[in-house]
Amino acid sequence: MAQGLFATLLVGTILEQVGNLIGGTIGAYIIVVATVAKKLTGAGIGIGVASKFKEPPLVTVSAAAAGMIGAYAKTIIGGTILSEGIFTLAGVGEPLGAFVAAYLAVEIGGLVAGKTKVDILVTPITTITVGAVVGLSIGVPIAAFMTKVGELINWGAVQQPFWAGIIVSVLMGIALTLPISSAAIGVSLNLSGIAAGAAAVGCAANMVGFAVASFRENKTGGLVAQGLGTSMLQMPNIIRKPVIWLPAILASAILGPISTCVLGMTNNATGSGMGTCGLVGQIMAFQTMTGEGMGAALVLLQILLMHVAAPAILALLFSELMRKKGWIKMGGYEAGYLISAKWQTGNLPHCLEGLISTAGMAARLFAHGNKSEKFKTIPVRLLLRDRDCVFLYGFITVWTAMHLSTPESFSYGQRKALACAAKCADLMNSYVFFYLHITLQSFL
Repeated sequence: MAQGLFATLLVGTILEQVGNLIGGTIGAYIIVVATVAKKLTGAGIGIGVASKFKEPPLVTVSAAAAGMIGAYAKTIIGGTILSEGIFTLAGVGEPLGAFVAAYLAVEIGGLVAGKTKVDILVTPITTITVGAVVGLSIGVPIAAFMTKVGELINWGAVQQPFWAGIIVSVLMGIALTLPISSAAIGVSLNLSGIAAGAAAVGCAANMVGFAVASFRENKTGGLVAQGLGTSMLQMPNIIRKPVIWLPAILASAILGPISTCVLGMTNNATGSGMGTCGLVGQIMAFQTMTGEGMGAALVLLQILLMHVAAPAILALLFSELMRKKGWIKMGGYEAGYLISAKWQTGNLPHCLEGLISTAGMAARLFAHGNKSEKFKTIPVRLLLRDRDCVFLYGFITVWTAMHLSTPESFSYGQRKALACAAKCADLMNSYVFFYLHITLQSFL
């Protein structure tokens, strides 16, 4: 979901700002391109979901259609999406509805993919039909629910700006660092006003906070990667030692109420969950606040202070105090050694997903190429070794043939499966803080 959202809505938003800055004919074309990218948010989410599960092309492309249906379920049901032959897409749709529709469509579509001689018809029809049924069934309630939640948060921010500033800032900052999409949350909830302003501050506090606190470990590359990219790079370290998250969380808890009660900073839904990624959150804050009548110089000063300077100072102060207390050891923020050359995300949950999906691909390919053979299933139990502070448990089923001859006798699917299984093993071995408890079970 996060990848699909970023490649459409968020990148489109960045390009839109570029177009506005350039102006003229070229700027107008860029804005049109950006608008098209934003309208395809549902399709991007659908493709992102299918790609995560390594689904075949027919399922992946069909998931794009399912995602679009789920995103625009409300307007489809309302009968406003198609009028007198004119196809109209109002807004960017509902990201959560797109995700749910695409996810279930991919699950069912993957079951039928490659099972019939008319796969080119069966797979897309099944995938799109499931996505449509799911999207139209739950898309409208999801949109209504998320709207109500957003309205409640916005209302609460106005009624109790101090506590709302703390809660919204901290929770959105945490969501940004976790392997979920804070941007999708902000858009789904339709955050606005001071609630969106507090959310943007909290997200910025996490990105800038981690970038500055980890500078001695990760140097300039880490500063840029986390400050302008994502603080998700720290997730493996957070799982190993959750206390390293405190400087960023404390910074967001302090700055959130300052944003709501003292400065009255505002933002919009798109900028609320972006942090400092691509400076979209800052651009959105500038546009929103200047549009409300505040002077450009004052707005820029507040953004620099609350989104950059203050989070950096506070996070650095707290992290240095914790280092002196021995709560954070040297290397505790080091992101580089956790990023395998074979798996570039450096994000622990994504790594686990990658292992599972890779093994699953091997299972499907091998099973397809050896339907008559006997197989063994290997459940792999993954445990975190660092004082068992976190317990991760999952099963990876890898299918291997009991009767193997020479590699030359293998089918293409068999060779592909073995390659996938080998990659899976390499990935597992690349993360030294895991140990594996493997149990073999006979299976016919």
